[in-house]
Amino acid sequence: MTNQEAFPRLWNSQDSLLTQRPLLFLLIEREPDWILAHLLNAMDFVISGLTRNLHRIALFLTIGVSLLTSAYGSVEITKTMKDQKDVELYYESRGAGAPIILLHGFGANICTWRHLIDPLSKQHQVIMIDLKGFGKSPKLHDNKYSGQDQADLIIKFIVAHQLTNLTLIGHSFGGGVALLTALRLIKEQPHCLKRLVLIDAAGYEQKLPYFIGILRVPPLGRLAVSLLSPKQQVRMVLKKSYYDDSKITDDQVAAYAAPLESAGGRYALVRTAGSIVPRDIRQISARYNSINVPTLILWGRQDAVVPIQFAERFHHDLPSSSLIVIENCGHIPHEEKPADAIAAISAFLSAHPLDGSASPSK
Repeated sequence: MTNQEAFPRLWNSQDSLLTQRPLLFLLIEREPDWILAHLLNAMDFVISGLTRNLHRIALFLTIGVSLLTSAYGSVEITKTMKDQKDVELYYESRGAGAPIILLHGFGANICTWRHLIDPLSKQHQVIMIDLKGFGKSPKLHDNKYSGQDQADLIIKFIVAHQLTNLTLIGHSFGGGVALLTALRLIKEQPHCLKRLVLIDAAGYEQKLPYFIGILRVPPLGRLAVSLLSPKQQVRMVLKKSYYDDSKITDDQVAAYAAPLESAGGRYALVRTAGSIVPRDIRQISARYNSINVPTLILWGRQDAVVPIQFAERFHHDLPSSSLIVIENCGHIPHEEKPADAIAAISAFLSAHPLDGSASPSK
């Protein structure tokens, strides 16, 4: 049997797999967990037969990568000589008063805070930071994309701008970065951090959502960011993150997708996913009880990305914490139900007033 007889769909240019991309995208969007499970099962099968099928596997990988590269283009980016210490994060600042730093989640950027800017900046200086590799911040071709790497850069920012009377607000992955930042500040600069807000934060061992899990599996991560356009990727993730996905807007999708159009943005996404869970996460989480500043834990009841039981665990482990749960809400309360999120955060800030203020140097 010839290859053409064995794989007629592949050889027939009028009915090839590459011409069925809309159907493939629809399947991925509607059944991502099913797709991921079968991809992982296929990888297990390949690995188990690796030694006895090495030549066949090499052939299929060569053909597959060649097809994908020709169809979707290369995702290589130019290497840079910059060191981590030279990274300058992009940020925007609004208002005046005691500073509030806002740290966005995985794959996001400062646009996620659009609903919070006006109400919070009335009495505070609101500083929105794009984490390394996201938004308008540098996207270096290195392996320093872990939560601790990001926290080191946030500490550098705080020191450089001589911030005191600080409030940290972190969402999802940014919540994990906020926790790592808080642990270090409490140890090294105990009078700097005054308040902490965790919004559906990542901070414990858990089952990862499919859109992160697939990016962590080489070489699927690199291929995954090429198979779908950035807007399709963003819409998939938002649908998983929202309880009511009818609230997702085209403008919102476009704002999230824009930084992922670049090869550097896609590289950073894969690198961050690969190191999103610290190897010493158990040791880190065991230290949460040392964070003694007033802490608000804000959660969507129907969060399918970081489920509600982790909010309860944070509440147990953080000694000065309060927990507010927003009903009929998913993983991004400040976007899906901004009025409820603003009310909760504003009430928390009012309940824990500060003396004095500090602003970033201009």
